[in-house]
Amino acid sequence: MRWAFVLLALSLSCSPPTRFLCDPVTGADCPADGGGGGVAGGSAGGSAAGGLAGGGGPSSCDPCTAGGLGEAACVQGRCVITCNPGTLPTGTSCELPVMVAVSKLSVCVRTAAGNVGCAGLTATGRLSSGSALALTSLPEPATGLSAGGGAVCAVTTARRVYCWGSNTRGELGNGMLTTAEPVPTRVVADDLVDVTQSGLHGCAVRGDGGAVCWGSNLANIGFAAGGPTSVTTPLAVTALSLPTSRVRARDYPTVALSADGRVAGWGPDFSLQGDSTFPTMSGARTLQLPFRVRVLEPGSAVRFAVDLDGGLWLWGLPPMPGLGSPLVFNADAGPSGFSREPLRTTAPPDVVDVCQGSAHVCALTRSGQVWCWGDNTFGQLGDGAYVPRGTPMAIPNLVATSLSCSDDFTCATTASGVQCWGRNVSDRLGTALPMQSPSPRLVQSRGP
Repeated sequence: MRWAFVLLALSLSCSPPTRFLCDPVTGADCPADGGGGGVAGGSAGGSAAGGLAGGGGPSSCDPCTAGGLGEAACVQGRCVITCNPGTLPTGTSCELPVMVAVSKLSVCVRTAAGNVGCAGLTATGRLSSGSALALTSLPEPATGLSAGGGAVCAVTTARRVYCWGSNTRGELGNGMLTTAEPVPTRVVADDLVDVTQSGLHGCAVRGDGGAVCWGSNLANIGFAAGGPTSVTTPLAVTALSLPTSRVRARDYPTVALSADGRVAGWGPDFSLQGDSTFPTMSGARTLQLPFRVRVLEPGSAVRFAVDLDGGLWLWGLPPMPGLGSPLVFNADAGPSGFSREPLRTTAPPDVVDVCQGSAHVCALTRSGQVWCWGDNTFGQLGDGAYVPRGTPMAIPNLVATSLSCSDDFTCATTASGVQCWGRNVSDRLGTALPMQSPSPRLVQSRGP
């Protein structure tokens, strides 16, 4: 009886009481002896709770802390951590996202520690076990992340790429055609250092500076035309003459960037290359742009590029639905708004990244401001209204560190967590309501 009172006193000396789940998969309580702390990696269905924080038995749960990103409490020697919205519950802690990647139906994040989590749906099933951010199990920490359509891919510290989600076109690169893969499967290639996923195909950069692609080949994804319509394992991009460090894709067009700012492209581009010439439909071609490139967003009708000095350039075909001419705020575009040659915009200033949806564009500046313009039917411009804008406008009270756009919504990572605005189908903002948000709101994190 004396020991019972001692244990009760020690448990009450911890933080305010709440419960704790030890096993993030089954939801089982921690063993009474304090052994077998929770699995930090968890699974795609993992809980926000982890194992015994101290691992020393029911009389101790030190440390029991959420690191300022949630609430931690101790009861009967067990620690439970409830993460703030916008943060990623890893099982034993809450982590702040440093990168966000969105597709039509999902929001995925990566933390500085390399943990990855997603909210929302793929085209065929859930990316997570709930509608809020939940941990995805990877064999090693992630260094990069990309999402498109119903598929998500992550590149890891082991120079491997893992993809999950829809796989009807071979877009997961795992050698199979299946309806979907709910857990990450490895792309059949080695020594990969960067990845991009469009939802129709994926591409990755090899350590030697080459590139490989896989998925739908209906409009050519970097190698000889006339091949199979679906490529389930990565094939080398042909005629790629510059050493590649990054790749970026949207639908079929794909671009590869070198460390010194040169660009090569492949896919159905026609007059959208930016240098008045027409590409071949097989393999890559180096683009002769009048500037060196930091970022290039290869949209299906309009190209946006950021130069090494932070200038924003664009060229392409009008109009985008709801936007009129994408070049309307640049007087040099002419009355039709069409420009085959890149034109530099006057705003926003000092850009470091740019993304575009089906009819809106957002740019991130060095100071952390996010500027958006275009269609605003679902509030995807984040300015608190539903009025379309032909000129860029900064989102008030938002300071971001990374940015990603989908068709009709946008997300950014901030000091308080990942925030999104726009249309909220498939519960991709972590909740069924509201159906749309014209202002940034924190994505819900899965509770314990």
